[in-house]
Amino acid sequence: MSNKEVRRQTWLARITAYKQSGQTMKVWCGAQGVTRDQLKYWLQKLKSEKSAWESSTPASFVPLVCHESHESHESRPAPTSTSLRLQVGAVHIEVNVGFDPGLLRDVVAALGTSC
Repeated sequence: MSNKEVRRQTWLARITAYKQSGQTMKVWCGAQGVTRDQLKYWLQKLKSEKSAWESSTPASFVPLVCHESHESHESRPAPTSTSLRLQVGAVHIEVNVGFDPGLLRDVVAALGTSC
């Protein structure tokens, strides 16, 4: 991943944390060691990217392929995991119980702009 994409992903995570914190910009930025100007810049930048992506990408459905074993459902062992793994091309996303839907939405949106 390029430095530019690492920086973008870092700020995407920071913005998610800021929004979830419920703190003012001043308080949150002081605690994180970033300036309000940096936060404002990235809020606007990512909002613009999201708007551009949403307006240029029509909604579509993707077929879901389920692989069933030949065993009966009754003899299948109980699942040992409470997570879901999504694969889109070469990208894998694992979603655990209690995940943040907003963060998942932001990550999927970010992947849409970089894929």
